[in-house]
Amino acid sequence: GQPSIRYRTMLSKCFSIFVFTSMILILDFAMAMICSKLFFGYVSIGYSISNMAAFTLTQLLLNTALGIVAMCISELIRNPAVSMAISVIISIGGLRLITSQVDKLIGLRSFSFTSQLITVNIAGLPLPFDFSVYRHAWIVGAMFLVIAAVISIFSMTKRDIK
Repeated sequence: GQPSIRYRTMLSKCFSIFVFTSMILILDFAMAMICSKLFFGYVSIGYSISNMAAFTLTQLLLNTALGIVAMCISELIRNPAVSMAISVIISIGGLRLITSQVDKLIGLRSFSFTSQLITVNIAGLPLPFDFSVYRHAWIVGAMFLVIAAVISIFSMTKRDIK
């Protein structure tokens, strides 16, 4: 393709990741409701619709960002096996081990590298809604999403120039 429009390819990949993540979250929610009805005889969300909407949309943002980070790693490394292994290690929390050691070494009280990870924010999202936690998750998700998408776009256009 032409290098001038290669960014569209990356943006469409990002959109595809968003759509896939949306479908997975909807399927997960539906399966949870079906299993609740089958095993317990009733379906109860347990929280208000606004709490569940905030939780679901924040999870959508964080999981989409994680998918785009995996795409960025794949674009940079260009080795499917290695990039998949790195992405799996990131998604199961492998970076948490490294960043927790860095946090201990540096010893800052007001900042934690571990709290800046996507996977930590995905797992630590509370119900009911807590604005400060959700705001932090939105910032982390948006930053990772934008930075990974921009790096992927630049990587692809730079590869075309070579």
